[in-house]
Amino acid sequence: MSIKKGDFIELNYTGRTSDDGLVFDTTSQEVAKTSEAPTKRTTYEPIIVCVGEKQLIKGVDDSLIGKTLGKTYTIKLSAEEAFGKKDGKLLQLVSTSTFTKNQIKPFIGLEVNVDNMYGVIKSVTGGRTMVDFNHPLSGKDVEYEVTLLKKVVDDKQKIVSLITSLLNTPNPDVEVKEEKAIIKTEIPTPAKEFLEKKIKELIPKIKSVSFKA
Repeated sequence: MSIKKGDFIELNYTGRTSDDGLVFDTTSQEVAKTSEAPTKRTTYEPIIVCVGEKQLIKGVDDSLIGKTLGKTYTIKLSAEEAFGKKDGKLLQLVSTSTFTKNQIKPFIGLEVNVDNMYGVIKSVTGGRTMVDFNHPLSGKDVEYEVTLLKKVVDDKQKIVSLITSLLNTPNPDVEVKEEKAIIKTEIPTPAKEFLEKKIKELIPKIKSVSFKA
């Protein structure tokens, strides 16, 4: 069975850098335990995504269309298709006092947040600290091993997956009665309209959405 845009698919994946095979993301606990650089996930289990909704990196999301359920694929992406090229403008000198006044002692490799931009310190020289605000994987070719487990047809599972991925809300409490979805987990007010629109758009059988938290 070939995958189409808009299908909800349960899958496992592992992302590695192409040059040295370093694991940077995985849904597999076994892979995380045996890799030299385990990812920062707190749980390892298959995930559900809606194909075409950019819930995965774009290069992987695009490649799922036309693939066959039950198979494992290796998807190779260039730096441009993955996390982008290195941008010299994002390598910036920051006054060391910016950190010390917040009781942070800068050192090479420290991950920092400067004006809501996340970066990694590359050097500390006197009163200046060099920070790289590029994505840590920018400039790197990567490959993903993706196992397509099954198509998800249950509307409740679909809604739970949307809330989890779109709002980063784990284990939401959802009830589906015929054509109505009842969301019992507290959802921020600004997100309710967006979430309702997405649910109705991607799951046409759902005609109404209510929030009961």
